[in-house]
Amino acid sequence: IRQHGIRGRDVQAVEIGFPPGSDTALIHTNPHTGLEGKFSIEYVAAACLLDGKVGIDTFSDVMVNRPEVRALMQNVKRYRIQDSRMYSGAVGYNDVMVRTTQSEHRVREDRAPGSPAWPVSAAERDEKFLDCAGRVLGDVGARRVLELAVGIRGLDDVAKLAPAMVPAESAVRADRGAGAVLAK
Repeated sequence: IRQHGIRGRDVQAVEIGFPPGSDTALIHTNPHTGLEGKFSIEYVAAACLLDGKVGIDTFSDVMVNRPEVRALMQNVKRYRIQDSRMYSGAVGYNDVMVRTTQSEHRVREDRAPGSPAWPVSAAERDEKFLDCAGRVLGDVGARRVLELAVGIRGLDDVAKLAPAMVPAESAVRADRGAGAVLAK
């Protein structure tokens, strides 16, 4: 998306091909809840194209039901790639085509983000950790745990990590979540 400067509002069609067995977990084509969205390539593709990334907030009921997402999901199609072998969700490949108002892009992707073949960067790891842990520990607490975890080899006592992972009641962010953001 970033490499080609694709903007969600310019996308006219998306086609995603799956070899046999690789999409069995993707049981929803028209999700209406955040949980259903986790199992829908149609939703994940639309959300990624519109938002530029997928995170925890992506999978809320509010986010799944945004009008712009619902509209783009109608233009996301999946199809079966003819292949004599059987694949799983962790092994295989996908053929992806994205057509915009200006151009068409095709790629065969045989790596999964976060896999040894496509490892996450330290910045991506930190962003994901802070997003997840910050919901319980607050921003300051999550940053403290991240610093301790990243520098764990230099700790004289690993037990220092445990108390840092206990949320202070005042640290928990009550205003987090897509619903609060969209309601503003």
